[in-house]
Amino acid sequence: MNVRSMTRLVSAGVLFATSLMTTVAVGAQEVDAPEADGQTCVSQDINAHMWIGQPERSDIFAIDIPAGTVSIPTATSRDFYPGRSQVVQASEKWQLEFVNDAGETIAVSAVTGDVPDGADDQSWTGSLGTVDLPDGAAGIRALHRPDLPDAGPIPTSGQSVWATGVTLCWPTANLAPCGTDADGNVIPVLEDGTCEVVGEGPVVPPVCTDADGNTVAAGTDGTCPTPPPAGPTLPVTGVESLLLIALSGVFVMAAGWSLVLRPGAVLKD
Repeated sequence: MNVRSMTRLVSAGVLFATSLMTTVAVGAQEVDAPEADGQTCVSQDINAHMWIGQPERSDIFAIDIPAGTVSIPTATSRDFYPGRSQVVQASEKWQLEFVNDAGETIAVSAVTGDVPDGADDQSWTGSLGTVDLPDGAAGIRALHRPDLPDAGPIPTSGQSVWATGVTLCWPTANLAPCGTDADGNVIPVLEDGTCEVVGEGPVVPPVCTDADGNTVAAGTDGTCPTPPPAGPTLPVTGVESLLLIALSGVFVMAAGWSLVLRPGAVLKD
């Protein structure tokens, strides 16, 4: 057995042993990244080892991403094992999937570049562009893309790559498009795109009417004006009753005399 054959055998053995010791999403950790101007950024370790014949996706990493446009300014790949410098791998690539609460893919990013060949330990770092998320996302995961070689036929084996991690950024305004309530809580956006009514909602002025049923404006405090009180009712005393009777009699007598004194009136016995 020549030296080249021995090198290939050792490399295959190391790769097999590595496959037994690694699983997807090893050592994931979410940390807050420094905020850019008007941006909220989150860095997520993925550390998923993927190659043809193994699970093509990493585990899901829960990140509550608001609706809007999300940028991926940084993604990092790596591949390393003894003898890698002697192997050509044309599509050590992956892309980022965005998932909903049910774990379904709702959007994907651009694809990473190929991890350069010619070294036992090599890495790639770059941007994965922007992604529009009309309804936001509940998490992310890495998807292996060995089917996109820069040149030559689509590989059928190998293409080992570690999806190391990503940084996600979105406009801070995406977090609270409806603003916050008096306690600083984010006001939710409803399915129809409107904002949820917080508290008792808008004050609707009452419909006010006066004593005659006419509509009158409500007061500045939102209440109906109080109608003026009716005048006092004075009790009728006994003396006042006699005066009323006497006045009634005078009125009757006056009416009678008006008939007697009318011109042309004839008096009969």
